[in-house]
Amino acid sequence: MKNDGNVRTGVRCRLQDPSLPTLPSKRKYIYGTSANLQLAISSVMGFNHGMKPLQNRSIMKTLAFSLALSFAVAVPLHADAPIAGYATDTPMARVARELDMGGPQFQLNDGAYQWASVSGLFEFIPMLFSVGMAADPSMDLPPNFAETLRKLPDFLGLNQILASGESTVALPEGGYLSRRISLLQPDAPGLIWHLHGKSFRLEDEIRKLPPTTAAMLRVGFNAPLAMRRGIQLARELGVPEEFLAEAVEVMTENKELTQAIMGAMNEGVTLAFSLNAEIQWPLPVPGMEPLPELGIVLLIPDAEQHLLPRMLELFAESVPMPMQPVEIGGLEAMTLPVPMPMPSPMALTVAHLDGRIAITSSIALMESLVERRGGAGDAPLLARLAPGLPEESVGAWISNQEFQKLISTISVGAMQMSPAQSGMPHEATAMMQGWMQTIAEVYNINLITEVRGDLRQTILLHSHPISGGFPNQTQLVAGPAVVGMMAAIALPGFTRARQTAQRNACINNLRQIDSAKDQWAIEEGKMTGDVVTEADILPYFRDNALPVCPAGGAYELGVIGEPPTCSLGEALDGHALPGNW
Repeated sequence: MKNDGNVRTGVRCRLQDPSLPTLPSKRKYIYGTSANLQLAISSVMGFNHGMKPLQNRSIMKTLAFSLALSFAVAVPLHADAPIAGYATDTPMARVARELDMGGPQFQLNDGAYQWASVSGLFEFIPMLFSVGMAADPSMDLPPNFAETLRKLPDFLGLNQILASGESTVALPEGGYLSRRISLLQPDAPGLIWHLHGKSFRLEDEIRKLPPTTAAMLRVGFNAPLAMRRGIQLARELGVPEEFLAEAVEVMTENKELTQAIMGAMNEGVTLAFSLNAEIQWPLPVPGMEPLPELGIVLLIPDAEQHLLPRMLELFAESVPMPMQPVEIGGLEAMTLPVPMPMPSPMALTVAHLDGRIAITSSIALMESLVERRGGAGDAPLLARLAPGLPEESVGAWISNQEFQKLISTISVGAMQMSPAQSGMPHEATAMMQGWMQTIAEVYNINLITEVRGDLRQTILLHSHPISGGFPNQTQLVAGPAVVGMMAAIALPGFTRARQTAQRNACINNLRQIDSAKDQWAIEEGKMTGDVVTEADILPYFRDNALPVCPAGGAYELGVIGEPPTCSLGEALDGHALPGNW
């Protein structure tokens, strides 16, 4: 729904550029405030796009007075005013042509004006340092520290936006599409405008993932540029050269590995989550419904295979059990079974697939990656994308309703634990539960970022209206931050509940083993102190198999008259028979 010169009705536009047109409807308004008093008045006086002339000077006086008092001023416009201003090539007109019209949100901003409204802060902070350094000569700061802080906006690029805009429109299938556009100065050198990784085709990336993929995060980071510019800034801020030399030395000790890591970050890493509703995972939390099987896929660029050998070395050093080679669809892979009390087998699986390290949580997911390596398979997750999105992106977070429901269920379920388990009062638990559910619903957002020449675009697909228009950085960070805080509160409760279930199961296993020893001793006429072996008591168990500790402990049978023990009895409190057993 790009603007084609015919603006739809129902739009409110903050007028900050006289080159832009009026908005036709039976009664449309252009809003201004005292902050842009001069520009708003000149805009009203300079409009000639079909607007009725203002005949009475008192109206202009009233307008100026109202603007000065920060009241919104509404100027009635002609019902059939033609649209011509968007054909101009001013920065704000260029941004306007990229936005969607006819929705509940539309806003244009002049970059110089916006920067002027916050630039004073970047003058005030260096001034504080200057005053402090003058008052206390013992401050261990370089003489040019304050001056370097003044250059920080130029270094980052905060003052290099010519114009920006935001728009929101409702989608026919439900939900909303919001855009935020920033038009930069030609060849803007600011660091923040060049930290993105390489672009990729979003549809192709999704099609290469397993068809059960419910969420995907693709993000890249220009690590080489960040390192170079970071060292430059550190020098200007007076960081000691010996410290910088030590940091550079650490990174250059293994130059090949460092370059491989930075190259992988610049190419972009993909993290995906799959949900298999055919397999249900029970959770050790009372009242929680089983969850669909959750799988994880991680793709790390490694075209020259510098990272994979080092990664396998780290696995071998940190994991006591060795990884086993396995062939998957003609591809050599390494796998390590993960002992978890789940209905489906979990196995960390690693392979080099089409120039990337592929890491999956099961062999089945690796098999799916190998089958779909051409990128031509069906991808239900693509249904979450709205038509008209950019073909190439530099970052994306896409998730379906099943994954968002899973996150909501886990979040709310965590708060449903008893106060004794969660360590929180009942009232606080109820309040947190409401917060978690609200956050999971409101922040049901898919995000796509695009870099196109001097334009930077962020697209949001969201199910609920976002208060205050397009979310700023604080709003976007607040939701995940609160979710993370809640997870930090809830996960220990989950862990305690799981540990309690494992401890009780282990104690029950020890009781069965002890009973089997007693039965064998009675039938064989054994006395206290006689040795018993595993083969002696296996017939007393179903399928002739000794029970296994769910936490991974090893059982020691002990002699007749002594209780069996678990190797985790000391490490994990409670993995032992009670004293009076």
